[in-house]
Amino acid sequence: MIELKQVTKEYGHATVLKNITLTLEEPGLYCLLGRNGAGKTTLCRFMVDARFRQEGLEEKALEHILRG
Repeated sequence: MIELKQVTKEYGHATVLKNITLTLEEPGLYCLLGRNGAGKTTLCRFMVDARFRQEGLEEKALEHILRG
């Protein structure tokens, strides 16, 4: 289960994510659609980072997961 509540992410003065709430309860295949610059990658990185950093993965392992 992945759950985000009221997530906001800013880069400098630009707000990329604002008050995002998301719950993925079941394992499965999900699709995230949006135009360039909509925050898709930022949201995915946030979900991966929040879940795996708690389990003690190093930064290099996170980069490998995100880059494939």
